[in-house]
Amino acid sequence: MVELSSAGNTANSQIEAALLPHRIDAVKSAWTAVLNWNQVSAATVLAGLVSDDWIEKFASDPGAKQTFDVLLNDSNHLEFIKAQGEVERVRPFLSEPCWAIYYAHYSFMLARFTKAKLLSLPEVVPVDAIRGINERELIAQSAPEAILSAYDENNYLGTEKYLSYLKEKLVDEFRESLSSSRAGEQALFDAEKILAAAERLAAQSSAQASKAAQVSEADA
Repeated sequence: MVELSSAGNTANSQIEAALLPHRIDAVKSAWTAVLNWNQVSAATVLAGLVSDDWIEKFASDPGAKQTFDVLLNDSNHLEFIKAQGEVERVRPFLSEPCWAIYYAHYSFMLARFTKAKLLSLPEVVPVDAIRGINERELIAQSAPEAILSAYDENNYLGTEKYLSYLKEKLVDEFRESLSSSRAGEQALFDAEKILAAAERLAAQSSAQASKAAQVSEADA
């Protein structure tokens, strides 16, 4: 039995050693993707600041649309979003808590980016589309109550606190993952809850972008 146990431990050590380079590459890919959102920060920050009242009054204004169009045209946004989505290929090498926190950040930024894109479309008044993207639910499911309260009180400052919280949490989870620590039951439960909310938000962004594209094609 001692020999079998020793052999099992040796096999596990070999597996962990073989997986470590892949885990490191996965962490690098995910963290690079998080930092890459800075490339479109001007558009995403501005999209988060617009209120429902502003949308009602100015969403169709050519000047407002041009502003968002200029901000988005600083980057090839189609290629940018495609590259951000490719991080999913490394998901098998990230722990579930790592992936959940990463995807929360991704879906939140995707929602903001989608709002900016909708506001830049020349022929679409995206009032209902933008309201159909509910980022607040994700914050409620993935951050402490204090951060949600800060978001409700001041969108800009609350968003900054939320994104900072996600980044710090993600770094902690990366370190746990690379140390081969196993996630506890509570961490796995939280990851499942966060991931579900993040996936809902990403689906909302995709659905509203598709609807807007259909309307644009019909108008054309």
